[in-house]
Amino acid sequence: MARRRRVRVGPEGKRWRCIDTFQSSVCFFPFKFSSYTLCSLPATLPAEKSKMDFLSATYKELRAQAQTQLQSALTPQTQTMQSTIDKLTDRLLQSEQLADRRASLLALKGLSRDAKREVGETALMALLGSLDRDAQADPEAGKAVLETLLALCERDEVDPSLPQPTPAAQARGKGREDLGLRHTDVVLQSPEPVHTLVRLLGQTNFYIRFTTLQLLGVLLANRGQQVQNYVLGSPQGVGSLVGVLQERREIIRNEALLLLQNLIAQNADLQKIVAFEGAFERLLDIAQAEGGVEGGVVAQDCLLAIELLLRFNVSNQNYFRETSNIPRLPPLLLFPHPSPAPTEPSPQSFALQFWDAQKLANATAVVRLVQVLLGGVGAGKEQNQLALLASGMTRCLVELGLASNAPTSLKIHALNALSTLLASSRANQQLLASLSLTPYAWAGGDEWDRLPSQSSVTSLIRTAISGDLGAAVLTGGGEAEREGLECRAAAVQAFDAFVTGNKEGVEGVLAELAFPPDGTDTTPFADPPLPAGVALLHALTALPSPEVAPPSLNGLPPARFNTYPTLFACHLFAHLLRSSEAARASARSVALPLPSGPPGEEEEDEQPPTLVQVLIGNVNLALREQLRAREEGRQREGREWDRACVGWMQVLCTWLWESPGSVREFLSEGGNVQVLVGPITQASGVDPLVQGLAAFLLGTCYEFNTDPGEITRATLHPILLKHVGADQFVNRMTRLREDERFKSVTPDSAVVGPGSGGADGAGGGGGGGGMQTGQGERPPEAEVWFDWSFVEFWKNTYFSVQRAITSDPNAIKPPAGESPQTLALISSLQETIKSQAKDLEAMQRKLDALHREREEERDTLGQELDRLNRQVAEMSEELQLAAGRERSKEGQMREKEREIDALKQELVDASFAPGAAGATAAAAAQPDPALQAHLTQLEQQFRDAQARIKEQEEQVEDAFVALDELSQKRRRDKKRMKEAKLEVSEDEDEEDEEDDEDVD
Repeated sequence: MARRRRVRVGPEGKRWRCIDTFQSSVCFFPFKFSSYTLCSLPATLPAEKSKMDFLSATYKELRAQAQTQLQSALTPQTQTMQSTIDKLTDRLLQSEQLADRRASLLALKGLSRDAKREVGETALMALLGSLDRDAQADPEAGKAVLETLLALCERDEVDPSLPQPTPAAQARGKGREDLGLRHTDVVLQSPEPVHTLVRLLGQTNFYIRFTTLQLLGVLLANRGQQVQNYVLGSPQGVGSLVGVLQERREIIRNEALLLLQNLIAQNADLQKIVAFEGAFERLLDIAQAEGGVEGGVVAQDCLLAIELLLRFNVSNQNYFRETSNIPRLPPLLLFPHPSPAPTEPSPQSFALQFWDAQKLANATAVVRLVQVLLGGVGAGKEQNQLALLASGMTRCLVELGLASNAPTSLKIHALNALSTLLASSRANQQLLASLSLTPYAWAGGDEWDRLPSQSSVTSLIRTAISGDLGAAVLTGGGEAEREGLECRAAAVQAFDAFVTGNKEGVEGVLAELAFPPDGTDTTPFADPPLPAGVALLHALTALPSPEVAPPSLNGLPPARFNTYPTLFACHLFAHLLRSSEAARASARSVALPLPSGPPGEEEEDEQPPTLVQVLIGNVNLALREQLRAREEGRQREGREWDRACVGWMQVLCTWLWESPGSVREFLSEGGNVQVLVGPITQASGVDPLVQGLAAFLLGTCYEFNTDPGEITRATLHPILLKHVGADQFVNRMTRLREDERFKSVTPDSAVVGPGSGGADGAGGGGGGGGMQTGQGERPPEAEVWFDWSFVEFWKNTYFSVQRAITSDPNAIKPPAGESPQTLALISSLQETIKSQAKDLEAMQRKLDALHREREEERDTLGQELDRLNRQVAEMSEELQLAAGRERSKEGQMREKEREIDALKQELVDASFAPGAAGATAAAAAQPDPALQAHLTQLEQQFRDAQARIKEQEEQVEDAFVALDELSQKRRRDKKRMKEAKLEVSEDEDEEDEEDDEDVD
């Protein structure tokens, strides 16, 4: 029987294939090509039975498949998440009914948590459209769309338990995708969504405002800079946000405070706009309404927002001052306004307060505002200093830092702010000097002891030396100990600001420098308290002893041995000396009183030791004590003695720098040099800090020994080069520079952490100044060795000291404080000077030869002068004799003249006599030849005498002219000899002066 194959197309695109067609019957079965494929039929038909079995099996199989497909077609399909989101998005975009769109938004809001990716990819743009269209018209729809966008833009929290993608996977883009950032980028593709959110802040609906603030905060956290730019471009963006600060509903106002902090961060333009919109006044109003520092976290948020507006923004700082907002700061700290007069005590309610963690945070924020306002260096800082002084903030900080029960951390901030307030401000410095304080000391529990009234300068020095007397410092652990050291360092910094540029303040402290009498109570609890200078000098010179707790605290453990009072006293005294050379000279006049001997014993003429000698003596004693302590295994005590040595040497280094008078006093005792040489040359067992400072101090003595006494630069030079050695000298100073205890000091903190430096590497020796401790003691959590002022001073001067030790003792000393390049240039110029000095020596030899020639010429001239003097004397005698002869001749001539006159008179009388006239006339006509001859002779003698007198006068005049020329030449020679620095006898100078007077 022949077989044919047929194919028919049935309904719904199904094909009906004819399985087999016989002449007797035809069967059709529906099926899909994609789901079913028949095996090829055999080419030849089997036997009848086999054929029927095959057809029956095939039929059953096809029938089962057909029933399955029919059942699935009759059953409705299940709706998927994506299809639901698609339908909701279509309804949100196409529906004209607000209710439909609201329903779609609510549905999408419910799906946004579980299907964040699908909702973001499908409906985010539709949501942004609804935000602009429906949020303002319908509060419920607006709330739904805002909450949906908030859920989409929030970043996913990373589960730390899940494996993190490797950097290589992240570089290939296979890391976890942050859907919040991705959706935020879509939202911020244009500024319109942000502008719409800003406009929504003007709505009065609670949920609209609150959710808008939350959404803006999320956008700022994800893409802050971009949102800031969009807000700047919004016409009413900043004003709307600042206006929310007046919201009476606290939850909205608090959310606005958080948003404001994120919005103005690191954007000066926004900070200026926010400030000019009145943010300062509104924030201060909120903080004041919350109770100032006694308010909660809201007050802290307001203060932090003000700090962000002021920090690094000079324009806002000026605006804050000009709008009279500075006087509103002290009342926030509960300080009375107006401030009490300097002579009036502050109220006890301010000094003794209850402090919790939140109040401490708020008070710290207020004090930080003062530091921000004083962060500049120009005229603005000066104006802010005066404004803070007028507002009472200076008095407030002094009372808070020195005379209150405030926590130590707050006192640290107050003293740091006081330092910047006092710096270069005479008005603030004068106020500090005029104040009288009443400090308090913890007495256990909630009790505080009132200490005797004392000046603020005395209290400041007492705080630096003895530390804070609060409960946390006295009973706390390592952190409290660190805060105590920070408080002491802050007090030292405030004292430095007080004495810098304050000549009257320095003189006032120096005038009080005196040693207390024996038996005087020198503790911080002394009544009456020690003056500032006495307390400072006692702490500076007294040997270290255990710190003393208040007498009322009997339950405290005994205080351990430490040298911090000595160290901080050294820091304070160094700031006094650094102010001027006059301060160094005044300190040199302080002498230790000699102990009185037994009654009746004659007192020896012994000079009391000066303060310089006392300090170097203490250094010598401390070096021996630290060596003994380490030999006995008391490592911690040995380290404390090292700290004392470091403090005393810091004072001496500051004192002797650029002070030849101080260097001369230091070197007046020959053993002082050996005190310094010993630690430098010792190979082990000495702290590197001590060795470096000893080397620096010895080099300073050599550098500035320009007013020498018994020990000169020539004496010190072989000690530096032979006993110490230039290389070892430089190495000691290099070790100091590289020590962590020195390197870790910064302008903000002098406290260094544990494990810093040590003497374990000092020449390979053991047990120097390392952190090893003996007898089971643990190392301290924090330490202080230097303050920033000395570190800065040392870094600026150590190079010149290193270069100075290799210079010739007779070389010209270069100026101090120069840079290495300048010192190198000076060194090269000194080499040139040396070569020129050799030429000068040759010229000096020529000058000596010329001097000898001039000496010979002077001797010759002296002999010539003696000869001329003798001639003058002889000529004077001859002149006197000639004058005598002339006078005698003049007498004779006058006699002859009288005789002639008499004869003439006789002739006249004879001529008029009677009877004799003729005879007389005849006689007159015939003159007497003898008389005529006599007259002629007399006249000739007179002329000869006049000629001789004239000749002698000319000779005397020539002698005087020669003498005057010789004197002038002699004076010119002496003047040239003096210019050539040749010796001229004093008697000759006096003779020249007498000659000049005679000539005059």
